[in-house]
Amino acid sequence: MIKGQGEKAGAIRLAFATWGISHFEVPMFRLIEGAPSVELRVFYLLDPSDNRKFDADYAQGIDWGESMLGGYESTRCRGPHDLRARIREWRPDAVMVYGYSWPGALRLIAEFRARGIPLVFRGTLSPHVDPRAGNGARMTRRLRWIFFHLFRSFHFGGTYSEAVLRAAGVHPRRLFFVPFSVDSRFFADAADAGGDGGRARFLEGRGWPANAKLALFIGQLSWVKGPDLAIEAFREWSRTEPLARLMIVGSGGEAATLRSAVNGLANPDHVHFAGFCPSKETSPYYLRSDVVIVTSRYETWARAANEAMLCRRPCIVNDRVAACGGLVEDGVTGMVLSDAGPRAFADALGRFFALPEEARVAMGEAARTRALQFSYEEHERELLESICFAAGREVQATPGRAG
Repeated sequence: MIKGQGEKAGAIRLAFATWGISHFEVPMFRLIEGAPSVELRVFYLLDPSDNRKFDADYAQGIDWGESMLGGYESTRCRGPHDLRARIREWRPDAVMVYGYSWPGALRLIAEFRARGIPLVFRGTLSPHVDPRAGNGARMTRRLRWIFFHLFRSFHFGGTYSEAVLRAAGVHPRRLFFVPFSVDSRFFADAADAGGDGGRARFLEGRGWPANAKLALFIGQLSWVKGPDLAIEAFREWSRTEPLARLMIVGSGGEAATLRSAVNGLANPDHVHFAGFCPSKETSPYYLRSDVVIVTSRYETWARAANEAMLCRRPCIVNDRVAACGGLVEDGVTGMVLSDAGPRAFADALGRFFALPEEARVAMGEAARTRALQFSYEEHERELLESICFAAGREVQATPGRAG
């Protein structure tokens, strides 16, 4: 079904091709929809209208807390062949493709390149290798420089993805900084209105002291996200810090194993499992915490860092997390660790809480400022330029915004 109000006269017709619609990308779709120079239509395969779909990574039905199809035009397709046919029928001036590893992506890219339709690449990239990748995937990674040359323009979201594209020989004039972001205004407003997220009531309800030092892990409870590393880091940290507390927000296949690990701690009641929380309802958890730890074994970005920082919460990440490529800056907006092990995170937590309170507050303010700089709105010009460059058009300013 096609949703929308009609065409924009003279606008670039941009087809956005994706396997499924990410709630993180929806604000970008809506921003493009507001531009007079681009007519957007998103073509997708997985239906997000039933937000309570089962997700194997979360091991439960999920609800992101909003309709993900509102505010832009979209067409759901029955399969990769139908997706290509629907895009052909719509006759776009350019096609933006999100990633390339989903079924049908490579054939779609090859077809529209052969048809002379310019392609825009959008997708998270990392110079690090996913530890879950097999030999075939590792070999493909070495050859992706050939694949990248099928595109006319590229988005990079930080220094990690920029480095991958430059190493592949992509000319700098084809690169456009369009961040991997979230609904920044929503999280910033929620943080401003949310105070401390009901921290005192939350701590009292757990029987925790008012001056507890509270770290937050938020994400899928899966091996690659490293919640087990977060628990081990807490174990190490709490041996020398009696006020240490850990909150875990998320669900996934490792939940039972993680609970068993917590039961083996000296003080298992010092860890709280909050369960899954829709993205648009997470701000109280950020606000109740003092710092957010991202212990992923591999991460092409980590948008929880955007959310946390918009709520003025610094993040401690390891350098496998691509968000440290511009968003999380060591000693300024958080801490970046070269060692991804639990001991390194425990030491970092100790160093963070050893800072004077005013220094931690200043770091939180710097985190908020940096996260706002990584919003889609701050880079609307680059977003539209990437599309216009691909289509061979001049960029037009959106009414009411600086050109």
